[in-house]
Amino acid sequence: MTRKNSTLQLIHLIFASLFLVTAILQYNDPDPLVWGTYYLMATFGAVMYGTRRPTPAVAWICVGASLVFLLQCFTGVFANFQHPEGMAIGSMSAERPEIEETREFGGATLVLIWAFLALLLKPKTPSPHISSSAEKPNSANQ
Repeated sequence: MTRKNSTLQLIHLIFASLFLVTAILQYNDPDPLVWGTYYLMATFGAVMYGTRRPTPAVAWICVGASLVFLLQCFTGVFANFQHPEGMAIGSMSAERPEIEETREFGGATLVLIWAFLALLLKPKTPSPHISSSAEKPNSANQ
């Protein structure tokens, strides 16, 4: 195993740990099943990549779900930037739902970053040797 692959595995496992902690913290979220499932799926994908059993389908699902969540939370993030008290510094409340949406936007961004890294930097697998037609004897030429 090369140093690059072991570093990449460590990065995947760090993301997995982060996603697992985030999934656990969803217990007091207004919609814990949606976000908890999302982070557990990302945890599973990161563990699989971190243990050298990449699952591109899970990474692609994470990309799709992340894009949906980013679009869903965008208006709250924009409103949070416009708020005079500042961005995402207060506690969550019914009066400031944009704080929760900004945090969810940040989490979806992290999952999206991991998924893109997983898809782009997957470990190289050796390709099977395919002999060219020039190497094979051709019955017509014999």
